[in-house]
Amino acid sequence: MFRRYRRCTSGATAIEFALVAPVAIVLCLSILEVGRAVYLRNELAYAVDLGARKVLLDPAVAEQDVLDTVRAGLTGANRGQADIETQVIADGLREYRLVAASIPFAFIVPFVQKGAFSLSVHRRIPLG
Repeated sequence: MFRRYRRCTSGATAIEFALVAPVAIVLCLSILEVGRAVYLRNELAYAVDLGARKVLLDPAVAEQDVLDTVRAGLTGANRGQADIETQVIADGLREYRLVAASIPFAFIVPFVQKGAFSLSVHRRIPLG
């Protein structure tokens, strides 16, 4: 009785697809998510570089001007989420101005990673 079913392969393709498709779809979506994280971090780095350039051109620039420049370098959706800060630090010999920004990132695709983490970039600019 089972000999007839052993040779029958009419549903084999459907079963193979059912086993492989979920893994392949999650893999493709995961690649897209990693690409989105890299894009967002690159955008954040560009915005911080704009702020660092403003400090390099004028070391006495007001802190609010630097913050506004960094925020203007981000796209609309990310402007409100970004945490941007500047501070003057000294290492004994020189003073530096630190421009730092971070933004929360959460994966949209399930099964990739649970929870959110923060993408951050900082630049240290020598003063004087």
